[in-house]
Amino acid sequence: MTNRCAEACAKEFGLSQSDGVKAWLYKIIDERGQVTSELPNPVAPLRSSSGFFMVADKVVVLPLAKAPDGTARWVATDCKVFPSYRRRHSSGARRQAGTRIDPLTLAGAELVRHLNLSRAVLSFQRRCGGDPDPAIAREQLLWDVARDARAVTTPPDWYRGGQADFYVVSGDEYVLPASRKGSAGYFFDALNCVHRAGELFALRGTALAARCRFDQETMPAGSPRRELLAAALTADGQLMWHPPQWARPHPMARFWVAATGRLAAPVAWQPQHPSHPLLVLDLAERLSLADRARRWLGDRRAGAA
Repeated sequence: MTNRCAEACAKEFGLSQSDGVKAWLYKIIDERGQVTSELPNPVAPLRSSSGFFMVADKVVVLPLAKAPDGTARWVATDCKVFPSYRRRHSSGARRQAGTRIDPLTLAGAELVRHLNLSRAVLSFQRRCGGDPDPAIAREQLLWDVARDARAVTTPPDWYRGGQADFYVVSGDEYVLPASRKGSAGYFFDALNCVHRAGELFALRGTALAARCRFDQETMPAGSPRRELLAAALTADGQLMWHPPQWARPHPMARFWVAATGRLAAPVAWQPQHPSHPLLVLDLAERLSLADRARRWLGDRRAGAA
């Protein structure tokens, strides 16, 4: 077992020292460890150089490498703790011992791991485009927030939610108001999930169109595509988190606008332009088979001319 493996295990539990971790790991492995190439769902995305893992069921997973000296033995190079075990035996155990953590001293994943996200996930599903499946929505929220999360005592100026003990801010997009009175084994509770663009999703028609700008290269002024979309947005446009199923994803899109049931447009979100934060990048049309055939014939005739 490498020092890196022991240090990774200590980090999984939020410990600054890895003293004694190796002995604990050896004990767990001796009691319930087995070598396998197939991982259970909670840790299935993990990889190892050999394709094999030491799994102590529902406790830890150790990616394995072949011994560099060529002997028939495995070397544990890393350590991942099952999420359910970590929640029970890190935050919960330290809370019972009276340990306190100052959220203002934490950042990123180390901060978010101490948050009970149950209520925030519900808000994320309802107002931020989260997947209907709570487990998937939780992973989506973690992906969006954990990378650069930080705790502050004063929320950003744009925040319009309720007061809290502190606020977890990420990317100047998300705010998770939080309570220092944690529950379910966590040190803190995230009370809500608020996105900076949230108010835009309540706009419809003319009000939404007024907050949009058009990319001058792909949607130049006076172009038929721009005029078609502008008229449709004014009539019944709405903002969406995800593209319609029939529209192709766009690499620069943060949101989408849709209108009339057959028009959609990828939009970039630029909050540095508060009056017009939505930049329309392109136009997607949902055409019937007959419409596609007519357009194809028209393009061919135009090319022949």
